[in-house]
This record gives sequence, C-alpha cells and structure tokens, in this order.
Amino acid sequence: MHTCVMGTGAGRVNPKWEFEHYTAVVPTPESRKGIAAFPKQIRAAKPWLAELEQRVKANLSDKPLVLVWGTKDPVFRGILQHWETAFPQAAVIRLDTASPYLQEDEPERIAEAIANAYSPNNT
Repeated sequence: MHTCVMGTGAGRVNPKWEFEHYTAVVPTPESRKGIAAFPKQIRAAKPWLAELEQRVKANLSDKPLVLVWGTKDPVFRGILQHWETAFPQAAVIRLDTASPYLQEDEPERIAEAIANAYSPNNT
C-alpha cells in the first residue's frame, strides 16, 4: 500500500495497483518534466482561461449539467460555488468523502449521479 498526495484528500491509503496506474506513465524524472511545469503554465494562462470561461458559460448556460465535486479537495476551495453561480440549472452532487481524485474515491456514486441526471425520467 502507498500513501500519496492522491490519497490524502480522502484520508485513505491507495492500493499498490492504483498508485502504479498513475505513476507507470511517468516513470522517470525526465518524463515528469511536463507535470512539474504545469502549475507555472496554468498560472500564466489566466487571460486565456478567462476567455475560455466566458465561452463555456455562453455555450452551456442552457444545457442540463451535473457538477460532481469532492468536498475534501484541499486546493480548489470556492470553485464549486463559482460554478453553481455560473450554472444555476446544474444538478450538484457533493461527495463528502472524496478528494480531488473523486473518480478513485467514489466511482459508483459518480456513475449513479450521472445516470440519474440523464435518465429519460429526468430529461
């Protein structure tokens, strides 16, 4: 078992196979350079991200949406409230035991939320 950043948000220990699923694709320091550069690049992209946000709002404001959020996310605090304001029509599913890796923490609940939101009875 490996404890790592991807498991700390939900306070669980990841099985070795799960940890290896994420690390096998970037096994060397050289292969991880892009991951290391990403935070700096995303901060530098604020103007482009602001433009993208406006386009997303314009294109999705009248569409049915499901926002699934892990409430134990230690980084993106306040973002869900921003999305709820931007998309008041969205069904919001809060996963109180999920971290940023909510697909690992709560896969069944995510699938259920999406299936329920887009079932013929709800559309």
